[in-house]
Amino acid sequence: MTSQIPPHLSLYATRKEIHERVQKAAVKINAWAGEVLAQTNEQVLGLCILRGGVFFFSDLLRQMSVSVEPAFCRTWSYSSRTNQQVNKSVRVNVEDVVAEGRAILLVDDICDSGSTLRKLSNVLLDLGATDVRSVVLVHREVAVPNYQPTWTIFQHAGPQWFVGYGMEDRNRYANLPDLYTMAGQTEGSP
Repeated sequence: MTSQIPPHLSLYATRKEIHERVQKAAVKINAWAGEVLAQTNEQVLGLCILRGGVFFFSDLLRQMSVSVEPAFCRTWSYSSRTNQQVNKSVRVNVEDVVAEGRAILLVDDICDSGSTLRKLSNVLLDLGATDVRSVVLVHREVAVPNYQPTWTIFQHAGPQWFVGYGMEDRNRYANLPDLYTMAGQTEGSP
């Protein structure tokens, strides 16, 4: 089945390219997860940042040969009405996550300014996590980053909005299997 791709979307990475890069990252993350398991007899807690990171999280964990315990959390930093409008503060919901004494791998779709990942890392460390590392599908290069992900699948140096492979434009296009950038304004913006 072929998806109809709107003309304002430009292909950034195919599912094959994504898969190959995720495989390479999994090898590196496996080394760390294996060390954690050997030293602590505890598996790494893989924390998927919902919603955008879910496809990436699923594919990454399936590529891991070392057992990783899956868990989920929610964060909010963008308004759902306008993608480019960043909320003044980052909200984090980790109420179901037991972080104390655990090494945690944050898995997210994108690191823009880094505010979300920095806030989440700090919250988890405050809750007693022993180590917090992160992997992102896209790391956007910014002049003054707030956070540096441990592992990055794609590095990007532009302002374009991403959709597909879990990333969305106002709840649209998340299910596209490839990764796209949007031309111009986001869907439905003035």
